[in-house]
Amino acid sequence: MPSNFWRVDADALQAVRADGTGRRFTQFVNDLLSSEALYSGLPISEVHLNLQTNLHDGGADAAISCAMPEDSTGWMQCPTVWQFKRSRLTDRELRDEINKKSVKDYIERGYAYRLCMCEEDAPPEVERKEGILSAAQQLINRATLPPRVLTPSSLASWVNRFPALVLTHFHAGTVGRFINLDTFLNHPLRKIREWAQIEITDSENQAKYWRDWEETQNI
Repeated sequence: MPSNFWRVDADALQAVRADGTGRRFTQFVNDLLSSEALYSGLPISEVHLNLQTNLHDGGADAAISCAMPEDSTGWMQCPTVWQFKRSRLTDRELRDEINKKSVKDYIERGYAYRLCMCEEDAPPEVERKEGILSAAQQLINRATLPPRVLTPSSLASWVNRFPALVLTHFHAGTVGRFINLDTFLNHPLRKIREWAQIEITDSENQAKYWRDWEETQNI
């Protein structure tokens, strides 16, 4: 895990894989989907999640029933159906998973397939697996957008956009031990109040910098 408390890398995702049941990984990706929906302005009613990892759901672990208005990931520009897997899948398993009943039903209705794996694969291998899934998806519905495979590297980059999720899933023992800046602003010691005001100004300047940077990327 990197030294920056508020950022994680692909190796850190072993923390949500370690329980052996898939439940922690499912909760992690569910939280990502919910947070992205909130960030993107999508009503939570359009986000369908399932924490019962042993439920006979026919394969689908989550579904987003429409495109996200402000999709920051590039993965949700249309309705999507999601599967979460703790481990890598073989080529045969890839074809089996995308053809499971509820997954196939979603694809027939125009949803694109998204597979989240909690084991890393090299980019060429990810691309190869996406090719296998694309061929299988086209046999179901040729009109849907291509499937995508998300590895720990992809998921780490995604969760780093949400510091609260980094705190919840990777620093659970520290939850509740922080004091917010408003508390410091009302501190009886003047020096501490001044420090808090400087921190707020610096945070606002950083936020403006990143907003301006994102705008330049969209030009």
